[in-house]
Amino acid sequence: MRRRTALILALAVSLMAFAGCSMTDYRMDFDVNVSSFDASSAVVTYTLTNTGYETLRNATATIEVEVRTGPGARFYGRTSTPLTTIGVNSSTSGSVVVNYANGTYVNAAAYVISAGWDKSGSSGPF
Repeated sequence: MRRRTALILALAVSLMAFAGCSMTDYRMDFDVNVSSFDASSAVVTYTLTNTGYETLRNATATIEVEVRTGPGARFYGRTSTPLTTIGVNSSTSGSVVVNYANGTYVNAAAYVISAGWDKSGSSGPF
């Protein structure tokens, strides 16, 4: 009986620890758009939104821009948003300039290729 009680208690503690910090506690959604581009750079507007249940400290996203000269020819540039703290159910918006090789381009698209933040001193992925 004592062994069964200890096993149940250990299982209960494990479940409480798992439930105490689930992946949904730390979560970020993002939106990026190319607002303008020219021969060597693009202006990208972004919104980072904290959809989790804990504050995201030093939150950032790395944005990549793909530009095309026409069929088949693609060039890339990337940059990161400034580090910021985002509270629960809050967002931050801004714009960044992404540089790439000089050329004549017909279209541009922006993507978030990575994101991260600190939680109590340790880094977490998106």
